[in-house]
Amino acid sequence: MTTLLVAGGTYSYVHTPIEAFPDVTNTQMIIVSLLPGRSAEEVERFVSTPIEVAMNSVRMKSNMRSISMFGLSVLKINFEDNVEDFFARQQVNNLLSGVNLPVGCDSHVQPPYGPTGEIFRYMVQSRAGINAALAVKIFGNDLKELDGKANEVMKVLGGVRGVKDLVILRNLGQPEMSVRLDQTRMAAYGVQTADAQTVMEMAVGGKAATQIYEGERKFDVTVRYPKQDRDTGAKIGELRAPTIRGSKVALKEIATIKTDNGPAFVYYR
Repeated sequence: MTTLLVAGGTYSYVHTPIEAFPDVTNTQMIIVSLLPGRSAEEVERFVSTPIEVAMNSVRMKSNMRSISMFGLSVLKINFEDNVEDFFARQQVNNLLSGVNLPVGCDSHVQPPYGPTGEIFRYMVQSRAGINAALAVKIFGNDLKELDGKANEVMKVLGGVRGVKDLVILRNLGQPEMSVRLDQTRMAAYGVQTADAQTVMEMAVGGKAATQIYEGERKFDVTVRYPKQDRDTGAKIGELRAPTIRGSKVALKEIATIKTDNGPAFVYYR
């Protein structure tokens, strides 16, 4: 018996691979999508949700989570044990190529790496996923209602003996301008949806018009309106969209423009 144990131990010692930072976690794929100039709510609706629906058919995934912020969507897909990076990446790339995303949206899959790579950015957090000793999570679809419920919970917890540093992590508070196109008025003027969206995208977020080369490197030349021509709803309303008749019409004639406080980010779990 002793001989067998010594032989087995020697064999394991010689053949066990050694890594400085071994990755013992499951395979993870991260899809990063950029949609400049769009609010977190719009990014959730037009980017995160379509990608999530497409990724539901990914085989051997264990869970999927996303976060939508101003102009940015990040979707993380964790896979089951023994799933190779190539298999996971091939599935995600194939499904991502078939997602119908808005014009100007740049979506790509990050190189595969495990959560162990986050070790240098480690932060002690509670099981609630928030950097706090104790956290109360409130779930729902109406962000304004959730904001009101959070205020009610804060009032109750404020009366608990021994509680200190009580704060609310609010979703609302991101100033945003909403431009809602009216299809009836657009049809009357002869304006196509894509043309109106292109004008708004170029004015607010900027749009690549051409490219320049410096040696082997390539750079986009982006066209964007000066800030003083796009910093209020009234100025956005004066932007001109082309019609099929060759003339131009102000956006205020074909859209409803208003300024409001929207979500700074949207979590999906």
